[in-house]
Order: sequence, then C-alpha cells, then structure tokens
Amino acid sequence: MTALLEAVNIPEEDKVKVVKIQLLDVPHTWWQAEEERLGEAVSWKVFSESFMEKFFPWTAQADMEQQFINLKQGGMSIDEYTMEFTRFSRFALYMVAKDGNRDRRFEQGLNGEIKWYLASTTWTHMPKS
Repeated sequence: MTALLEAVNIPEEDKVKVVKIQLLDVPHTWWQAEEERLGEAVSWKVFSESFMEKFFPWTAQADMEQQFINLKQGGMSIDEYTMEFTRFSRFALYMVAKDGNRDRRFEQGLNGEIKWYLASTTWTHMPKS
C-alpha cells in the first residue's frame, strides 16, 4: 500500500485519509475505534504500524523473517528470486539496511554457478593498485 501511495504522489499527511476510505468490514470498524483512541491527526507511520500489529501478528512476521533467512534461489529464475528476496526482506530490515549487507545477503542465496560467475567477474574487474 505504501508503494502505491508513493507511486501516485499522495502527500504524507493525506495517506491515512486515502487508505481510510478503502477499509471495509472489520478493518473499517477497527480503524474507527483506533481513530477515537488515538485522536484525529494520525500519521501514516502510526497508522501502518497499528494496522500491521492488528492484522499481521508478530508470529506471522517472524515466520516471514525466517523465510527470508532461509531463502535460496533453487529452481527460481533470477527475476523470481529477486521478487521473493524483495518481498521477504522487509521482514528482516536489520539484515539488509546497508547496501553492502543487502548485496551480500542476495548473493548468498544465489545458486552456486551464478555465485561463481559473480565472483569471477568481480575479481577480473577489480581496479589495479
């Protein structure tokens, strides 16, 4: 949802209003109660954290984190692996917060022949001192 709101350039202060009108049934009722409890001006950060806590419990988040830790390319294409890596990495941000860490973690999950190729191109393209 955050990516969609950013893609259509919804200002930070309007994101909650836009999402709020999309909520139906249980999420709608839940948000009405939360809004009363939290007050009128709720930030997107507070909304998204509250929503995730309510509808995506920590046990599910921990499971997604473990799936990220165990992620290997296996029979997936590079595109499929990249998509899964991106999808699960948000549940282990501490592991990929820095670009170097993200790159290393991505490479760790690649199949052996691709890792070998990356290593050989890295060494052959290293700057000479």
